[in-house]
Amino acid sequence: MVLRWGWLLLLLELQPFLLRFQPACFMSIYVGNVPFTAEKEDIQELFAYYGAVARVSLPLDRDTGRKRGFAFVDMVNEVDEQSAIDDLQDVEWMGRAIRVRKAEPRGGSPSGGRDRPRRGERPTPIEQHGPGNPDDTP
Repeated sequence: MVLRWGWLLLLLELQPFLLRFQPACFMSIYVGNVPFTAEKEDIQELFAYYGAVARVSLPLDRDTGRKRGFAFVDMVNEVDEQSAIDDLQDVEWMGRAIRVRKAEPRGGSPSGGRDRPRRGERPTPIEQHGPGNPDDTP
């Protein structure tokens, strides 16, 4: 009997860790125009009304460390997810009208979904036009 409780306690302790490696089974929601004062717990509480929330992600700016003004919410049930999206779209929350929609997968391109080349990948003027100045023609 003690051994069973030990395994149960171990699984409960590992649950947050295991959830990180199984994102495909959850439904992801994009929440835009999130107030900069909002915390993960606030967003969790807002969406928990509609069903089980698996994870909340509140991205930070790499340079400043400040919140970027949007969040991702992973819900366990697709019906709960759609209900939350329908009910919370354009609702004023903490003084701002939030935008809620199904999250789209990230772009699969190596540039992170951008169409323009990165700084180190841009052609130099010589590569673009060839050697010499085009205005120097006789």
